Amino acid sequence: MRPSAAVLFPLALLFGTVSCDRERIAPAPETSPAERQLIGNSPQETIQAFYSHLNAGEYSKAKELYSTEARRAVDGELFAAFGGFVSWAEDETHQGSIERVRIIDSRTRGEGGHVDFEIAYKDGTVARRNATVVKEGISWKMGLINDPEFS
Repeated sequence: MRPSAAVLFPLALLFGTVSCDRERIAPAPETSPAERQLIGNSPQETIQAFYSHLNAGEYSKAKELYSTEARRAVDGELFAAFGGFVSWAEDETHQGSIERVRIIDSRTRGEGGHVDFEIAYKDGTVARRNATVVKEGISWKMGLINDPEFS
């Protein structure tokens, strides 16, 4: 059984593969309809879009919704040592069998926040998750996903 992101992210911080500074990325002034799909207009929409892309196997689109800091961790060597993003995504979606994602709570303050949510799978199981969110440019991006059971 692979460790969850809740375990991997603190390890990445410890070993220096993730920087704690926040870089701001400003999207191009003109965006195409395809690019607009990757812009999270709210923390809740960001979580929903991430899991929609993840469930469809659109991993690069899902990764675009991660914050700069979270993308560094996911693309880093430590995460790869535990099977990498695609392997984690297949486990997280139960091989593309997410039925719905329900937002339980969302709190923001300025350019940061936190979202609690549930993932319901086609086999009837439900998993609780949470993630930090941060505003980068005009878009809400998400940090690594935590499994409260292991936090």
